[in-house]
Amino acid sequence: MATQDTIISIEEQDLVSAEMPNFTSIINDVQPAATFLSFFINFPGDYSPYNAIEAFFLTALLLFITFLTIAGNATICFIIIYFKRFRRSNYLVTSLAVSDLLVGVVVMPPAIIYQVSGDWYFGSTSCHIWLSADVLNCTASIFNLCMVSIDRFWLIMKPLKYETKRTKLRMSLYITIIWSLAMCISLPPLLTMGNEYVEVENGPTLCALYQHFIYQIYAIVGSFYIPLLVIIPIDYDEFDHFVLHQIKQLPVDAENSGVRSGISGIKANQVN
Repeated sequence: MATQDTIISIEEQDLVSAEMPNFTSIINDVQPAATFLSFFINFPGDYSPYNAIEAFFLTALLLFITFLTIAGNATICFIIIYFKRFRRSNYLVTSLAVSDLLVGVVVMPPAIIYQVSGDWYFGSTSCHIWLSADVLNCTASIFNLCMVSIDRFWLIMKPLKYETKRTKLRMSLYITIIWSLAMCISLPPLLTMGNEYVEVENGPTLCALYQHFIYQIYAIVGSFYIPLLVIIPIDYDEFDHFVLHQIKQLPVDAENSGVRSGISGIKANQVN
């Protein structure tokens, strides 16, 4: 009888255990949530290249930069959206602010944890999405900046003619082209799952961008060197048009001012 009661008691305990599972085991089974929590519990992590003090100050600095990025670009978006007079002439600036805002919201927080801990906590899928989002938003930011320079250049060199062409449809077309080109650079590794995600037993998990030589050349040239070759001549022409032109006009203005002062003095003497 006692044995039967013991068996029944054990079965009841198993039933209760099945109905009320161990939350610790659930957390440990849900990746990357458990490892993400372990980063804060075991700060700065088992594989961090920094000691606790270095990791603390580095984290604080990076969080401060992230906050400035989010706050500054969110403010720009709010001002342009809220004040109607800024909307028509600042579509490209809004697109630039959105790309930088996405960098601050989507890219920088995981990057801080990865940089400080030396370990990727968020799993394979998140790794691929995060890397592509990083390339997409950073490239779109550079292309937006490049297009803003071109837009300002045309507005300066041909103000009356170009102002009539700065329609909402044209600006929307520019923005569509910018983000499409950025996708052409960021999406290939995601579509082919070519990014490097390596889980090392008893070691840190690696999450790195696609390292193929051809893709690296393609991404670097498309994302940096081509926009750089566009921005530098345009900015130089703008500088030359405004600053150098004004400097060249200074002696003429001073001479004309002196002549006018002399004429005024002669007239005053004649009156006296």
